[in-house]
Amino acid sequence: MPRPIATWALLTSLWPCAAAADQALVPVQADLSVVGHFDAEPTSAVALFVGYARGRANPPFWTPFGTVGFELTYSGRPEPYRMSMGAQLRGGLAWGEDRGQAEVLPDLLLFTRLTPFVASTGGYGKLEDKEVPVNPPAPPQTFVGLRGGLGLTGLIWTRTFLSHGLYADERGFYGDTLRVLSTLLLLPLALMNHAELCAELLWARPLRTGLTFRVGAGF
Repeated sequence: MPRPIATWALLTSLWPCAAAADQALVPVQADLSVVGHFDAEPTSAVALFVGYARGRANPPFWTPFGTVGFELTYSGRPEPYRMSMGAQLRGGLAWGEDRGQAEVLPDLLLFTRLTPFVASTGGYGKLEDKEVPVNPPAPPQTFVGLRGGLGLTGLIWTRTFLSHGLYADERGFYGDTLRVLSTLLLLPLALMNHAELCAELLWARPLRTGLTFRVGAGF
């Protein structure tokens, strides 16, 4: 066997990634999270992200990917803001098993994110009482801000849960009942595969900074 061919055969046997299928990431990424604001007055919100991803997920090594998308957050309180929206850029590393498919959902994503956004304290609606209140609420305000952080999406957590049937050895009505109840109770936990830690800078008067933590479901 010629030396170049023998060397290549040795490398492919030692490094399975050279022989693995070249799997592109599914181009759509999304996550839905509950957001906790760690300010002087802690608040909570809901965040939705949808983006377009480019990259690969080839075992056994991590491969780089990039995503551009749109993020929307909504809170039940106007402080520090009720709603925000902005463009988001993500870049990081993806890993996935070789499933012999051209496009795959990655098992793990580790990424950094940057989001310039516009935020508003929102409207308060019409007052039912015709009398003018002594301390009327402040009018809605709009700010611009910048949000950056680190994130993790682990579909391997959800896949592992769904691939191992609980109480699979139990038979009859008793076993069916246990399987249904365990799925209903534990499925929300299995879907919680996404987490982010973010820092925010809000151009308000005065300038405001904040720290947020997110947990939810993503792919």
